[in-house]
Amino acid sequence: MSSIFLILLTAFPHTTFLGAHNLFAICFFISSIYTLWSVKRLPLYYWLFLFSLFFMLFSLMWGEALAILVLCAYHLHLLTYKERLYNRNL
Repeated sequence: MSSIFLILLTAFPHTTFLGAHNLFAICFFISSIYTLWSVKRLPLYYWLFLFSLFFMLFSLMWGEALAILVLCAYHLHLLTYKERLYNRNL
């Protein structure tokens, strides 16, 4: 679900479609936090993501950047973990 909202988010630029862009951004962040909460594999990233959403109250741009960095770190962690498991079983 997050990937669909991210594609829709990038399909509607904020300069011409501000309402749609903001709606899809909110949906993207809500679906991302739900995914991090429901997986429960790496809870540190869930709490870091919540902190970044709290940080958005002070600066929207830096809060979004921090949230995206947390999501990127989470996916990098999963990829490296999968790679270690794959190489260990060879």
